[in-house]
Amino acid sequence: MDTTALEKELNEMIATGNAMAAFEKFYADDVIMMENNQDPRRGKEACRKYEEEGAAKFRLLRTLRQCLFQQTAETVLRALDPQEVLDLLARACAGDFSGQKQTT
Repeated sequence: MDTTALEKELNEMIATGNAMAAFEKFYADDVIMMENNQDPRRGKEACRKYEEEGAAKFRLLRTLRQCLFQQTAETVLRALDPQEVLDLLARACAGDFSGQKQTT
């Protein structure tokens, strides 16, 4: 398969929501990835973790956006303690997607 066909397959997998499957298929075990001024991530496992965390953040933001557009955010916010919502958003932005409340 030529590189044009491989690129098309990669882009189609990403566009159809199969980015992690594309990652597994097209990235080498010794991959090195770097974003902007961050230190490089080395190895498929480290890069996979970073990509999965990014996908989780994206899903959270997409869900929040859907709530807003569907005008259900008001209902959600009434049902939740406002501080709990702020804590959830702060943890998500910090990369904590466990859903567990932090104890202080």
